[in-house]
Amino acid sequence: MKKAPALPARMVFDSVVTILALEHKNPTRKGDPRVADARQVWVRALRESRILLSPLVVLEFLGGAKPGKPFPLVSGIEHVGITYQMAEAMVQWASPPRSRRS
Repeated sequence: MKKAPALPARMVFDSVVTILALEHKNPTRKGDPRVADARQVWVRALRESRILLSPLVVLEFLGGAKPGKPFPLVSGIEHVGITYQMAEAMVQWASPPRSRRS
């Protein structure tokens, strides 16, 4: 069995991966093939690197959560603002190729 490649020291998580990872026990997510992958990378990132989250990710999670359900506060997660420079660096992998944009 191949060893998984090392994770970077810091990883930025978007709202989709974060919500899928945190709601892995939600019955409405049953059958969603992305849940297991999101949960696996979330757990591994907490163990091996530092997760960077935008406050907007937390807001989206809280907006869809049951009333009064707090966002989990654990070590290994850092809440950061997204800067212009970060957005420029992320656009290389976060955007579809220009030819596929409508």
